Amino acid sequence: LNLAANWARKFPHVSPGPGMAAVRNHHVFILMSHVSGNNWMVHDGNSGRHLTREHVRSIVGYLIVNPHGSRYASN
Repeated sequence: LNLAANWARKFPHVSPGPGMAAVRNHHVFILMSHVSGNNWMVHDGNSGRHLTREHVRSIVGYLIVNPHGSRYASN
């Protein structure tokens, strides 16, 4: 899943919650805890300049997906 766009195709779309992933073009981060409004404490694996950090981010404009599920049911 090197491309952020693949996350939106592979995983089911869900409401925001801890452990869910926020996705938009070229960026993915994991929601850790709700701060207020649209702001969440997140684990950001590519926060710029090749840094990994935890910080508060707005999820406005992001699609929320469940990285533990699959959009395709297995038969």
